[in-house]
Order: sequence, then structure tokens, then C-alpha cells
Amino acid sequence: MPRRCFLLRVIELAFGFFVYSVALPSGASEKTQTRLVYVLGAGASACPPQMQLRMAVTARLGYDPFSATAPRTVIAAIEVISGQLEGKVELIDDESVSEGARQLKAPLDRCSELVRAMALSISIVIDPQSALAAHEEPEQSDSSVVPGSTPQVRADVPPKSEQSTSTEVPELRVRRPVRFFSGVGMQLTSGAGPSNAVGAHWFVGGRYGLVSLSMEERVDSRSSTDMGNASVHVSFWLASLVPCVHVGYAMLCGTGTFGMIRASSSGLETDSSQTGAYTAFGGRFGLDIPIVEKWSAGLYAEAFAPWHPVTVKTNERVLWTAPNWASLLGFRMTVHY
Repeated sequence: MPRRCFLLRVIELAFGFFVYSVALPSGASEKTQTRLVYVLGAGASACPPQMQLRMAVTARLGYDPFSATAPRTVIAAIEVISGQLEGKVELIDDESVSEGARQLKAPLDRCSELVRAMALSISIVIDPQSALAAHEEPEQSDSSVVPGSTPQVRADVPPKSEQSTSTEVPELRVRRPVRFFSGVGMQLTSGAGPSNAVGAHWFVGGRYGLVSLSMEERVDSRSSTDMGNASVHVSFWLASLVPCVHVGYAMLCGTGTFGMIRASSSGLETDSSQTGAYTAFGGRFGLDIPIVEKWSAGLYAEAFAPWHPVTVKTNERVLWTAPNWASLLGFRMTVHY
């Protein structure tokens, strides 16, 4: 069993790299991007793994519609109830509201057929035009797998009006759990210190629907400038609270930054250094683009202004004054849990 799981994981990773590099650009769009959650409940541990369901949907649509950071979520769950397998496919939109559920049933020894029927239902829910127009023949072959005059695997999709009155459909106001993320990155800061500074940052946060909130910590290299025979040096250690609104891959954020600024001078008769508090507020625009399952890469630009003027002086002589505005360009890698 461990060896089988390892081989499945290797196949899953290889398939993931393939679909994102080849299949995804040719057919997927922001409209059809969906997050897949696959759950095997009590008695269903012998059913096929998630990768088999994902490959079946990809083969039916002609592209991989799944992304770990997509705003919509499709939940595929299988469990044993009353001596038979019961599968449920449910689509939850970007506002955490269920768009309805589809129930499917099969004998205990027909889990593979059930997974194929669920793949058909998921394909229709995500992209009905591609699912029905391009793959009519596989749809017919799925129903002939189960013997008997009446197919035991039911993949029919009731109208949405019937779903709202069916006792099998759960309450429509279904809340998605918060999805957590973390990551690291690098940034180039201009205007906060006497010269441009390169730094690093790390962050953790959570996302619920279209909004997210993260906490970032940032360290910039020391920036310096010459003032005649004297030199001024400034360095920062900062933390930021970043609330964001996400629309597709784009994000629009506000930033509140708090931390310490250390300023020093050299080349004078008496060198000096001082540490003080630093506060700034600003805004950010960026892109967060999925690259492989659970991982995304982001680029962003930020403008911010210090809450109080920043001035470096010695013996009442002003050596350097920070501009009213500063900017930042950043790159980051994010893992989504």
C-alpha cells in the first residue's frame, strides 16, 4: 500500500506539471477555474484516488479546470450508506453559496463506475458546453457498465428548481472554511531610505471567499547616501497588516506598516545612531498566478507614506529627510493549505 500511494503521488505530480504547462493554456479560462475537494468517507477507502477523478474530468473536457486558488469549489464526496456507495457532487460559488448538489449511488463493488459518473457530473457543472458537445459517446458507455435493465449508477442531473425542493439537497447557505496560506518573497524599496534597498519578507494569512488578511514581516538592507564628508545610513525592520480583495488572479490591498527604523551617521566629528518607531500606510496592486497545485507566484507594486516625517540630523543639522511617498516592487511564492 505505501508503494502504491507513492507511485500515485508521483503520477499526480507529473500530471499536474503537464496540464499546467500544456493543457491548461489551450482550454481553461478564469470562468471555468475550480478548486477540487475530494473526500472518501466511511467505508469508501478502497475507492479510486483523487487523481483518477481529476484525470477523468480533464479527459472529458479536454483541459484541466482545477486550480488550488480558484474562487469556486467543487466538493466530491463518497461514503457507504445503508449498504451502498453514495456520491455527492456540490458546487460552491465565489461567495461561499452552494449552487446545488447532485446525488449518485452504486453497489459497493462499483466505485470506479461511480467515480466516472461523478466525473461526468462535475464536467457538466463546470463547463456544460464542452462536457456535452465533445464527449457524448463516453457518456453512453458509462451507463452500460452496471448490469441489469436499469442502471444502478445514476448520473442524471435534476433541474436546479427541483434541487431546491429535494430533501437530499443540503441547505443552500453553505460556508466554505477559511483557506490558509504562507510564503516568502523579495522586494525592492525606493524612497523609504536614502537609496534603494533590497530586502526579504515572509507572511502568513487566510482567505475567505474574495477577501484575505495576511501578516507580513519585512527586512530591508541598509541604504546609505553621502552628504559631503558625512554619510547617512538607514535600515528598517517592519511588520505589515494587509487586507485584500481578490478578483480572479488580481488583488487590491491596503497596507498598514509598523516597526523600527535605525538611522546613523558617519564621517562627522562625532558619529551617532538612533532607533525609533516607524509607521506608514499605503495601497498595493498585484497578481497571484497558480503554477502547480497548491503553489502560486505573485508580483505586486505598493505605494506608501510615513505617518510622521522621517529626518536624520545631528547637532541640529539636517542630514537627510525622507520623501513624502515611497514605493515597493515585490515578488513572492505562496503555498495554499
